[in-house]
Amino acid sequence: MKPAKKFTYEDYASMPDDGKRYEVINGELHILPTPFLTHQRILAFASPYLLLRRA
Repeated sequence: MKPAKKFTYEDYASMPDDGKRYEVINGELHILPTPFLTHQRILAFASPYLLLRRA
């Protein structure tokens, strides 16, 4: 059986800008899911507190 093609940075750079998040890990292409709405709401709530704490 022939091994699957290893993805390179050039392959990653040529991926379309379609709003999906792509990563190449050890030569394998991974398409990451979008964050859940709950995750985004928690981030929006917590961000001001984290920024103030950093200052």
